[in-house]
Amino acid sequence: LGLTGADMDIIRSHKRPPIVFDGTPVDFGYVGDVDRADGQMLGKLIEAGVTPIIASLTHDGQGNILNTNADTMASETAKALAEMYDVTLIFSFEKKGVLSTPDDDESVIPVITRTLFNQYKADGTISGGMLPKI
Repeated sequence: LGLTGADMDIIRSHKRPPIVFDGTPVDFGYVGDVDRADGQMLGKLIEAGVTPIIASLTHDGQGNILNTNADTMASETAKALAEMYDVTLIFSFEKKGVLSTPDDDESVIPVITRTLFNQYKADGTISGGMLPKI
């Protein structure tokens, strides 16, 4: 069943607040950051034999639809479902894994612990769209 995170109040988010970057105000518009995913509602669908396919739109509970990062939504949905099921979250993408050198497809980092993640994040090895995946 094709749904959005806004349907059935499956995923609730808040509008990302503006920030100042290099002295310039940045307003993210209608970008949402996830507050919660309703694992119980998703569980009811699954128990009824329905496979939910969730598009990356959420809502703020006040009538606003928000564009929300799909990787973050997948992670939050998996965490919510993990309370009831044995869950494995698999990200499929065009690279073999997280690369230490983006232009070298053979530079896959074999294991990333929380400590290594923090180090790679600080030195820029892991950045941008890879952050929500990790």
